[in-house]
Amino acid sequence: MDELPTGALEGLPVKIDKSYFPEDKKSRSLLEIHNDWSSGDKNRELAYLILQGMDYAQSRDIPQHPEKFSEGNPILGPHPSMGKLNNYTALTMLGHLMLANYLPPDIRRLFQSGSLGLEAFTVANNKKVR
Repeated sequence: MDELPTGALEGLPVKIDKSYFPEDKKSRSLLEIHNDWSSGDKNRELAYLILQGMDYAQSRDIPQHPEKFSEGNPILGPHPSMGKLNNYTALTMLGHLMLANYLPPDIRRLFQSGSLGLEAFTVANNKKVR
């Protein structure tokens, strides 16, 4: 195992096994790469997807009531259409799963944990606005 250069993750002592990054990833199937997930990885990903779904459910009120609510996500803008909201949510859920799938376990845990924290904050903040 090789260590990341200091500062790559702000000095955290994270080790990466380079075998998780094969030279030709295109030849590997999603299932071959996916089989290294721990139960913690699966639980964190499921929790993230549930929170993302809750955020989506809360955000669906914005296009229907633009006079009462606005979106805080700068990518979506203050008053996204339902189509934009649907597409963004589907892409972020799929993108999160795909990125988590390709990350080595140590980095995956950090990525999922950070995403969970951000999404939990977003859902809690949305609840306060209502």
